[in-house]
Amino acid sequence: MPRILYKKIWGIGFDGTTFKVVHISFGNTNQMSQVSVFTPTKNRWHLVRPSPHDYSFSSGHGVYFKQSIYWIAKDGEEEILSVFHLPTETFTRVQTPCHETRGAGRVDICLLKGRPAIFMYVDSMLKIHLLLDENDDRASWSNFEIKIPKDSFPIKFLKNDILLLKNEKLILYNLESKGFEPYDVANMPNIRQATSLWKRESNPQATLLFEGVSAGSEG
Repeated sequence: MPRILYKKIWGIGFDGTTFKVVHISFGNTNQMSQVSVFTPTKNRWHLVRPSPHDYSFSSGHGVYFKQSIYWIAKDGEEEILSVFHLPTETFTRVQTPCHETRGAGRVDICLLKGRPAIFMYVDSMLKIHLLLDENDDRASWSNFEIKIPKDSFPIKFLKNDILLLKNEKLILYNLESKGFEPYDVANMPNIRQATSLWKRESNPQATLLFEGVSAGSEG
């Protein structure tokens, strides 16, 4: 396994031929970053060129889209998407419309409508930036806001829905109908545990209670 310098982020995806696991470990400065890639078909890790981006405020989990893994990051003072292209094992960046995130309860990346999206959670408002197209550094985005019930927060983004937690009950918001409805599931996981995880640094592991995929950060 790669060594952890201070904190790590990672992601998994398919390069068109095989699956790969990408592990980025970094210290207090980007100069200390180390990027490792695991290829199951070769059963080994190998180092690639370090990333030029700052992931210090990233939640840790990347999202997979079109043979690439996307993370929220910074390039200097600019908030960007850092993109690792699995076939070439190189990094590029995508400009974002997120110019100011101070005051946001949580800023994170997710897959929405099958595409990468950035969301900011401020009080009872979800601000969402959906990536529509990218060309080199520039990109086009769809930006919209959703007023959510008081004391509720998002715990899972689905293809066309957002799953919210309010007073230990699940609510589903549909992007097409723009309406809310109660959401009941069989063998519901421990909602108290999910709430506790969210309150403890908005840990993205809270979403993992509702799916069989694990991704996150350690630090």
